[in-house]
Amino acid sequence: MRRFDPVIFVRFNFLADSWNENTIFMSSVHQIMQAPEASTIVDMGEKVVPYILERMKGKDFGPCWHLILAQILGDKVCI
Repeated sequence: MRRFDPVIFVRFNFLADSWNENTIFMSSVHQIMQAPEASTIVDMGEKVVPYILERMKGKDFGPCWHLILAQILGDKVCI
């Protein structure tokens, strides 16, 4: 079991909220995924997967969490 890291949690939530705010009116998935926040979240790696899943099961399903998971997990995920 992974240990909770408050620094990663806070950083992830800041990036996720920023990503949502900056892409909310975009209709292009390509543009949404090209946002700097998306690549930074991907670079954070597997340690943010629990936070992504938490957002997906809550009311915040956007912007494209399934694509972020696929980039982080590669062949380890079935979408």
